[in-house]
Amino acid sequence: MTEEELNREIRLGMDDWCDLLDDLLNTGGMLPSRDLASRVVSFFEDGYWRAEDARVEALRRQMTANGLRRCRMSGRSRGIR
Repeated sequence: MTEEELNREIRLGMDDWCDLLDDLLNTGGMLPSRDLASRVVSFFEDGYWRAEDARVEALRRQMTANGLRRCRMSGRSRGIR
């Protein structure tokens, strides 16, 4: 996946979430309609995770580019003997 594709996935997820949040806030404290509730569920089943996976991949690439490696903690450093 290219940087542009990663950025697009992150932006799409954020845009979707902001639209849903606006709609939820506009309910005026009432329960959301079935349609809105369905959109929220659908978002968390797919859209959120797609954007989050893209964000994690972008972070991994940035860390790799900066020469940082994933650090594994030894059992002793976590208090395991």
